[in-house]
Amino acid sequence: MRAGSTTGYWSMLSILVGAWILQGAGAASGDPRDDARESQETGAGPNAFPEVSGITRPHQDATLASIQPARVTRLIVSEGQLVEEGELLVVLDDGVQRVRTEKAEADAASTIVIELAAVKMEQSSRDLERIRKLGGDDSASSKELYDARAIADTARLRFEEAKFRREQAVRDHEFQRLLLERLLVRAPFAGYVAKTFKAPGESVWQAEDLIRIVALNPLDVSIDCPLSAAHTIEVGSRFAVLPDDPRWEPRTGEVVFASSIIDPASQTVRIKLRIDNENGGWIAGMKVRVSFAAPLPEEQARLIEPTTGGSALDESRVVSKHD
Repeated sequence: MRAGSTTGYWSMLSILVGAWILQGAGAASGDPRDDARESQETGAGPNAFPEVSGITRPHQDATLASIQPARVTRLIVSEGQLVEEGELLVVLDDGVQRVRTEKAEADAASTIVIELAAVKMEQSSRDLERIRKLGGDDSASSKELYDARAIADTARLRFEEAKFRREQAVRDHEFQRLLLERLLVRAPFAGYVAKTFKAPGESVWQAEDLIRIVALNPLDVSIDCPLSAAHTIEVGSRFAVLPDDPRWEPRTGEVVFASSIIDPASQTVRIKLRIDNENGGWIAGMKVRVSFAAPLPEEQARLIEPTTGGSALDESRVVSKHD
């Protein structure tokens, strides 16, 4: 009797323990859709607030080259110098082309050929009129009248040709002036001289690099944003941009481009942000992280805008254009 009671007791205990284990496992697993819904509502999950790495790049970047074989006669600027749009940077050997331009300018300005043609046209017209009057008195033959008319027509055409040739001379002068201007290398935009490739006296081939100019205000950051965060990003939205190097303060980046095409392999979307760099505190090539936790309100974005003073950029690295 005692042995049977013991066996029943342990059987009942095993049943209770098994039911408890099953209940706990069911509660732990649950419905995956409920977990995902809860994660979305609370903002939890590994991809809820992604930070994507990128590199700061110049807003504009141009490497200027020679359009023809030439020799560098003057290098006006030096590396690290700030330049304005249209400022002269490099002068190539322009002696021959300058002479051609001056000759074309003189040809375009001259009116001697036109004036001479006008005198001949006027003289032939008077001769024709005189012969016509003589023809009425039977004093001039028909051949004399025919020859006078031909001379007058020829003189008129010579005058029109002289005007056309002067117009062509004006066009040739403009063409030679443009060729001369191409030997004067100017800055296509306001920026920073990043590198010079040639020194005065060196020769350059056609399309060979001369100088590199970059615009560092503003800076651009292009990143590949995960698809999970891309749906919240719109052009005009602002997000915090944090340099990996803590010596640089965070700034605000404004979205200026959000691609409508997804990269199938990585399931990412290309996003471009623009960062104000008026004080020159940030440099191109820095590794940064863009936080997509949420677009920054305008008030908060203003709090991390760059100020006019105080930056991690050593001012000694920038050469003033007046130095």
